[in-house]
Amino acid sequence: MLAAVLVACRTSEPPPPRTDPVPTPRPSPPPDAPATTSACNTLVLFIDVAGTWIGAPSDVRCFKDGAPDPTWIRSEFARLARSLDAEGCRPVIELGASPGVTYDHIIAAADGMRAAGYRDFDLVAPASLAMTFGGAPQRAECVGTPDTTKRPQRPRPAPMPPPPPVTPPAPGSPDVPVAVVPQSVEISTDAILVDGQRIVALDAIAQAGPIAQLAAALGPATPDAHAVIISAARSTDASLVHRAVETAKGAGYDQLAFAVEVEFTP
Repeated sequence: MLAAVLVACRTSEPPPPRTDPVPTPRPSPPPDAPATTSACNTLVLFIDVAGTWIGAPSDVRCFKDGAPDPTWIRSEFARLARSLDAEGCRPVIELGASPGVTYDHIIAAADGMRAAGYRDFDLVAPASLAMTFGGAPQRAECVGTPDTTKRPQRPRPAPMPPPPPVTPPAPGSPDVPVAVVPQSVEISTDAILVDGQRIVALDAIAQAGPIAQLAAALGPATPDAHAVIISAARSTDASLVHRAVETAKGAGYDQLAFAVEVEFTP
């Protein structure tokens, strides 16, 4: 079942406590990405199966091995925020995760960022991140001088709006308030569901790129319906989560939130 909506691209309510994920072996680092931004515009968090990287353009980087540690992530983003706040910077956070990283790692990283005051972020394919990571081991503290040049700001992620207040209609009034409910996308261990309806088995989707069956089920976004909540089993590979996000964005959905699927034992 769904336990809590998290500000993964957009929300604000804190999640319940969760168990720590387990680290796995290191993959190849992502391809080079051009340095086209400053820390005033963008901060980066990248998770691979060896550990977690945090970056502030142009060249401030730090690394912690193992599963994402929300306490360390909060501490390092708070360290960066002190220098950025002094310059009036409000960067967007890019979060990328390599294949082999799981959905619960993404949620743990988001917990740490939110605790540092960064509640909204963009889930970005590793190859498209504003910084690259890998190579020699990095220091555990993001010590250095971020580039605080104020370049033209790219669009900030649209926040998921809170549900409208539900008030009873006036006596005799035919008007009943209607809340706009985001579409839900669930990635289970064997299928993708939209609004509770199974649309495709995981072994039947293409190996890369947008998920055609998901795009068809969502339909194009409209001015009154452009929000999606994505949930996934904890073991879901990050590459599939990235593909679901890109599919929704490609259909015009610009308000995205994540939820976490939790198994309860009686």
